[in-house]
Amino acid sequence: MHIASGRVFNETVLDPIPTTNLSGDDVDRMAAETRDKMLHVLGEISEATHPHPINGFAGVKKEL
Repeated sequence: MHIASGRVFNETVLDPIPTTNLSGDDVDRMAAETRDKMLHVLGEISEATHPHPINGFAGVKKEL
């Protein structure tokens, strides 16, 4: 939890992304996978705090 300017923010830290034995050829795939994981968590956080769709996140994919 983080408090700034009188507001409370819940923070979520995702697991580290292993990069051992990856090369520049893996960048696009890793970026897409990372984005999907972040959107999944964002969707979970949004649903937990606002059960109704907000800010266009209604279409976030639930499965990875």
